[in-house]
Amino acid sequence: MKIQASISGYGMAPATVYSFYEAESDILLVSKEAAYRTDRFSDAILIGGVSLTERDCLFTDVDFMDAIEEFFIRSNGKTLMIDDKAARCDPRQKLEPDGMSDFGKRLYRVSPDITCGQVAVLATALYVKKALGIDSAMEMQDWFLDAGQGGFVTI
Repeated sequence: MKIQASISGYGMAPATVYSFYEAESDILLVSKEAAYRTDRFSDAILIGGVSLTERDCLFTDVDFMDAIEEFFIRSNGKTLMIDDKAARCDPRQKLEPDGMSDFGKRLYRVSPDITCGQVAVLATALYVKKALGIDSAMEMQDWFLDAGQGGFVTI
């Protein structure tokens, strides 16, 4: 799956980051950062902020903590790779652990000079998590549909 995250409103200039997610191996490859564009590249999923009206997925400040958590889960699990062409988009240096929430969730302090490219990587990681959740729910729905119609279901 091709993913294009076009982010503006953070440090430095607006940026677009291109990534590819391979479901079979569960690898997310961040391939390159480019000049900001609002139009969709090829058949890529388009992630963007409120100002990007033709997006497939909205990313806002509310999503930051979930995106950071997913970024670190993927990074530590070796399922997120950042190509050399996108190395400056790696947000690790702009994120600092800042304790735990009342619910036991890790909190992070985000540097005020985080770049749009770095935010795009976070947004991409969160999108993949959400897409996998939707895909899993649809598979379960199909399973129940088959079972309800008298189809063969293996357990």
